Amino acid sequence: MIRVRCPGCQRPVEFENDKAGKAVWCPECGKGFRLPNIKPAKTAVKPAGPVLEKSAKGQAASPPVGVKQNDEWDDRSPYAVKEEPAPQQKEEEENRVSELVRRAERLKARERALAAVAKPGFFFKALATYCAVITVITFLVLSGDAILAAFKRKMHAEEIARQNADAFKQGGAPVAGKERDWPLSITERIFGEKTPYVVVQLALVGITAVHLVLLGIVITGAEKFRKFDSYNWVVAGCIVGTLVGLASAGAPVSLFYQIMSDSGMDVYQYLGKFLGALLTLPFPLMGLASLLVLSMAMRKDIKREFFWRPGQPITDMDEEEEEEEAEEDEEAEDEDDEEED
Repeated sequence: MIRVRCPGCQRPVEFENDKAGKAVWCPECGKGFRLPNIKPAKTAVKPAGPVLEKSAKGQAASPPVGVKQNDEWDDRSPYAVKEEPAPQQKEEEENRVSELVRRAERLKARERALAAVAKPGFFFKALATYCAVITVITFLVLSGDAILAAFKRKMHAEEIARQNADAFKQGGAPVAGKERDWPLSITERIFGEKTPYVVVQLALVGITAVHLVLLGIVITGAEKFRKFDSYNWVVAGCIVGTLVGLASAGAPVSLFYQIMSDSGMDVYQYLGKFLGALLTLPFPLMGLASLLVLSMAMRKDIKREFFWRPGQPITDMDEEEEEEEAEEDEEAEDEDDEEED
């Protein structure tokens, strides 16, 4: 075996002897370099004894200083030929290389999973955000409608009171209450004509707050789904999104039904109901998107990404996957045995 140090990462790597003098690549950092040729060791003839020469004064000369064979330069040289390492050290190197290879494959699988959930997660979050914006707009419109309806009722009551005061001054009988000459508003149709204004506003605020909290859970679940952050948040967001979508599906269906069946509407009523149906249509679409995202999150290759982080050892994940596969194999064998019986 040829043991060298990579000139790029300075880590020791091993290659077979038949690759001597050929171009290779470092398995750690991928840098390419050429291995040195292995030259056969020359057998040195050892002299019988140290040769001592006498100087002109008759004193014996000092023996020659031997050259250190294992110089430190050999350890620093990236092309130094090393002896084959011990079995334990070799096993540790193989395990480390195997860990790096598994980690690279695991990261590629994570990238594929991220690419698979990118578009569904984006559209799911976009639908939930749109529904939240429409909820706020609807609250503002209904709140303004309630204010306008309360103002009209107040003006109508003041006009009747003024007429009664004029009749009382003239000594006549009080006039009969004048009936209202304008149609019911949206809030009056929902909450009733005689419902106080304060009760209508409190109901609108409460319904809007609950709706926004539920949509916030859906948006959080969509964001967690895109980043593989928390599986529980994803499941909660999908369940809430499905329930909100089913509960809100009645609005566009009812408006479209009124448009198709009621022929006595004027142009403004027709356009208002049609616009309302289009604005509320994304709510049931969000419910369908919640079911789609939930089905994707339950896939095995997607679900495991929620429970693994890039810094987590791959061996732990391999052991868990092996245990799951063993359990699945046992279940399959039990089913086969039951079918045979």
